[in-house]
Amino acid sequence: MKRIKYFFVFLVLFFPLSVNSYTELPVDLTDLSIVDIQDYVDKGVFSYEDLVRVYLDRIQEYDDEYNSVLSLNEEAISIAKELDEEREESGIRSLVHGIPIMVKDNIDYAGMATTGGTKALSDSVPKSNAKVISYLVDNGAIILGKTNMSELALSVQNSYSSYGYVRNAYDNSYTSYGCSGGSAVSTSLMFSVASLGTDTNSSVRVPAAAAGLVGIRPTFGSVSGNGVIKYDVNRDTVGVLARNVTDNAIILDVISGGDGNKYLDDLDSSKLTIGVLSQIAEGDSSLYGNAFRATNSEILDLFNDNIDYLESLGYKIVYLDDFFTREVIDYENDSTSGKSMCNEFNKYIVNTSSSIKSFGELAKSTGGVYSLYDYVYYCGMDESFTEEKSLMELYRNYVSEFMDKNDIDVLVYPNIKSKTSLYYESDNVTSSYIIAPATGFPAITYNMGYIDGLAYSMEFLTTLGNEQILYNLLSNLKNNYVLSSEAPMLYEVSDEVTELVNYYMNVNLKSLYKYNKDALETYNNALDNILYFFDNYNDVEDKETTAINLLNDYKDAIQILKEAKSERNTTIFLVIMLILFVVLIVLLKSLVYSVKKNKRNKH
Repeated sequence: MKRIKYFFVFLVLFFPLSVNSYTELPVDLTDLSIVDIQDYVDKGVFSYEDLVRVYLDRIQEYDDEYNSVLSLNEEAISIAKELDEEREESGIRSLVHGIPIMVKDNIDYAGMATTGGTKALSDSVPKSNAKVISYLVDNGAIILGKTNMSELALSVQNSYSSYGYVRNAYDNSYTSYGCSGGSAVSTSLMFSVASLGTDTNSSVRVPAAAAGLVGIRPTFGSVSGNGVIKYDVNRDTVGVLARNVTDNAIILDVISGGDGNKYLDDLDSSKLTIGVLSQIAEGDSSLYGNAFRATNSEILDLFNDNIDYLESLGYKIVYLDDFFTREVIDYENDSTSGKSMCNEFNKYIVNTSSSIKSFGELAKSTGGVYSLYDYVYYCGMDESFTEEKSLMELYRNYVSEFMDKNDIDVLVYPNIKSKTSLYYESDNVTSSYIIAPATGFPAITYNMGYIDGLAYSMEFLTTLGNEQILYNLLSNLKNNYVLSSEAPMLYEVSDEVTELVNYYMNVNLKSLYKYNKDALETYNNALDNILYFFDNYNDVEDKETTAINLLNDYKDAIQILKEAKSERNTTIFLVIMLILFVVLIVLLKSLVYSVKKNKRNKH
């Protein structure tokens, strides 16, 4: 600000400055989407640097209890400052410009180790970014840090690595599930705006479900796997975890090579037909697999309540009790494979600084929590996977034809079917593995609500390339995410400050002409004081009184502008009336002259 207003000179002289241990913003970030954040930054309410500092404060304060973050980007604050300057000079690159994002630690970010959750790879720094990271960074996103996971993505029951267990966001006695547990928990606890995870069989969607998030497994192959430590080359895909559907949609588009806007277009989803997979929801003892075990009665009640809610919104609900057969289940079961893990790792590791040079060396290393020797057997073996791919194609065709024959647009089923277990137990019953990974179809979680304070979700699935249907469906549903009571905001925003921010954000001055010098100066002074308040928010002791005074001054300044406009309009009206009067007199004189002239001509 070029000039400091007298209001703040008085403030600094007569009120002591506070020394806050945490960065505070004039707004509560809990319910803000990326679009909201960009709007606030654009109007000067806070900066990207402020945003990064808030998240870093939360990580420092809370993550010791959750173990969700493995490492932080030491350059995050300086990157945020640069992106703030860039926005001022030339605008934002995309919707994710300046947005802090966490990344699962099996995805490469140059300059930070990619450990895959094992200390054996603690010195493995990639030489370049994964493709998805390049897309994010090129579009202005800030990679805030790397998240804990189940070691080398080997478990969905929990996220247990060489670095310990990740704990549930809503109760740290319980599991976060795996293998993207760190990404899920860090996002749910608001350690970043959103995060990236990877999904082999259910590893984005199940942790997202337990964290109350929107988690998507996109169409297989639509997102690059370059620069990712993979478990199964035929199933692994990067996915997105976010607190709301808007953020999820924006980030998925960016990591797919877009600018973030693709999925924000609205579609008419009122005529969608949703097929309920009753064999999963109710359970089916004639079929084998966790997906067909009986769903916990409380979870089933919550699921059915949400189906009723969907029906009340106008969606057509069809119950399907003949979708699965033993042959269909075999398509999924027999196409599962970790055979590619060794060969894929050997291809991956050459692009790093790791002292581990091969999968064989990794398997022999000490300190890991899971044995890798079963996978060493497949090192150097044929990678055609002909049988697995054939089964996946059969399954994909079966699901497509079934949905087409029954006019089904979307399938739905409970995501987690059993009560959440303690963090060190392995008693997860999920259905997420049963269709999407073996067909390549996109699937997304929706937070149904909470039981005993823990989150549970339903999952929607549709056919290849139709993520837009899933996003549009979820955008019409209420967002049930709530911030964990165990990790509340580190600052409170008073009603007075909220009123000031809301009024400032919603005033439309387009209709107020900037023609009166005195009125405009009064308005600019009031506006400068508000922006100075935002810029120095952490240093103001009495925020409530300051906000009230600023709001009153701002309203007064706008009223002066309005009155000046009204006076101008009155003046303009009088001038126009005078001109019309003169024109009328001239016309009348002309008419009288014309009449007289005609009379003379007749005589």
